[in-house]
Amino acid sequence: MKKSLLFIFLFVSLANAQVVDVVTGVINPFSLVAKDDELYIAEANGNKISKINLTETNPTIVDVASLSGGPIGLASSGNNLYTSVFQGANLYKIDLTDTNPSASFVITGLNGHTFLATSGDEVFISSSSSDKISKINVTDTNPTLVDFATNLDSPYGIAINGNFLYYCTRSSNGKVSKLDITQSNPVPVEVVSGLNVPQVLAFKGNELFIGEFYKIFKVDVTDSNPTPILVADGLNGVSGLAFHGDDLYISQFPDNKILKLDTSILSVEDSNLKNVKLFPNPVVGHLYISGLTFSEEYKIFNLTGELIMTGTISKEEKIDLTELDSGLYILKLGNGIVKKLIKA
Repeated sequence: MKKSLLFIFLFVSLANAQVVDVVTGVINPFSLVAKDDELYIAEANGNKISKINLTETNPTIVDVASLSGGPIGLASSGNNLYTSVFQGANLYKIDLTDTNPSASFVITGLNGHTFLATSGDEVFISSSSSDKISKINVTDTNPTLVDFATNLDSPYGIAINGNFLYYCTRSSNGKVSKLDITQSNPVPVEVVSGLNVPQVLAFKGNELFIGEFYKIFKVDVTDSNPTPILVADGLNGVSGLAFHGDDLYISQFPDNKILKLDTSILSVEDSNLKNVKLFPNPVVGHLYISGLTFSEEYKIFNLTGELIMTGTISKEEKIDLTELDSGLYILKLGNGIVKKLIKA
């Protein structure tokens, strides 16, 4: 419960960041890979891998390799792309140095919707149907599919950061957990829960971006108790995420297009959130709020969503919480900032 989302108002919002269209006409895009200045796209119902040049203002879709069965998983290692399909059990490889690249068979034995991530010479493969994550070593002459972690409750999108593999549990009370890839029998560690059908993941440094069907959140995985921050809303069928610099590229499966979100502005807005602090917290009597620029309306909710207290506060004032029962509360300011409040 420590890392669960306790209440909807914990979803601090930065969702005024602008999402723009990059290209349309890709056929049901799924996973994305940004490599050098090109974005590779798994077109599930286009039965191909395509790409666009990210340096172009109005990029043109270029076919890379055809692949029947509906490619959905996509990851890169060296000069190769690896891709999985949703109709069939095979993993394929595409050598990007070839003049006319084609998809060559690597291994069979996959099951269901599978997503990919790479670390060094290893390709990790999630299987929601088999409740496990497998892996292969791509330097082996005849790669063997090896179980990495089992009994994982429908792992879906995956991403690797350092020695940890992060994966989505895709449900209405979804979560993101992590596994130590240096261990032979890794134990899942919950990172954040209370998400609504998380689908795909992407890292920018230590910030993990989580794509739900309609929204994108981010969390700092170095925090002991990460709180999701909403960075994009009003989307439709998020099915892939990939970073190129500060730009987050987003595939929308039903709308047949790729979007872009400039995340550089998020760090500026996020710093404003971090400047606002509650003290003392836990509080016994009077609560102060530092970092306020203007007078702000405040609301205090309990964990069932009931409004307990409301008022206005500035940096020179305090809130009298003497009569408030002990427990955990949510304080929401008029500027949209949300903080956890503990009454001792």
